[in-house]
Amino acid sequence: MSNNIIIERTSIQWKSPIPGTPTRRVPDHYFGRNVHALVDGEENIYRLKPKDIALEATEEDMINVVKTIVDNEKEVKETENAE
Repeated sequence: MSNNIIIERTSIQWKSPIPGTPTRRVPDHYFGRNVHALVDGEENIYRLKPKDIALEATEEDMINVVKTIVDNEKEVKETENAE
């Protein structure tokens, strides 16, 4: 399955692990990432949790995660259509 994926923009989400304390831009407060990507010409937004993508992720890492998500979605659709 070939997908044309272009990352348009991304933003890092931060959240303090201790309620009531200020949020800082430090690895312990990393809460995930929003990735806006063009997939086969269609704009999509992906909300990725820290377990899905590391704080140090490169653009290539983001493309690989989006590709995995898109491939899984296609597989689910094909399975549903086959039933």
